[in-house]
Amino acid sequence: MFPGPLARLLVVSSALAVLRAVAAVPALARSQAEMTYLLPALAMAFSTPAWMRVLSRRAATSLAAGAVLLWTLLASVVRPHVYDSPSMAVYVIDGTLTAFAAVVLVGENQSVLLRPVRR
Repeated sequence: MFPGPLARLLVVSSALAVLRAVAAVPALARSQAEMTYLLPALAMAFSTPAWMRVLSRRAATSLAAGAVLLWTLLASVVRPHVYDSPSMAVYVIDGTLTAFAAVVLVGENQSVLLRPVRR
């Protein structure tokens, strides 16, 4: 018997999250600009199905989006030489991840944020 689609999703996404997290360590150590932003963000995104096993959907996506947002804002503090690359790709990746994480965070918690306005 093969596992169901949800079990398969959990196994594949967890394996990808671990692989991305392991690959992020040397990228962070070497201050590889693009990978410093991408790999930790992908690890958090791939770990979301595992978080949904113990947290609600809103909490799991808020946790992932908040962690990605926090990382994109603080990565240049942790690794100050990340912007030494002459490539514009670093700025594009940073801006895209920041905007996407912020939109997911606000979109997922919109009802909580607008509750005081509706009363």
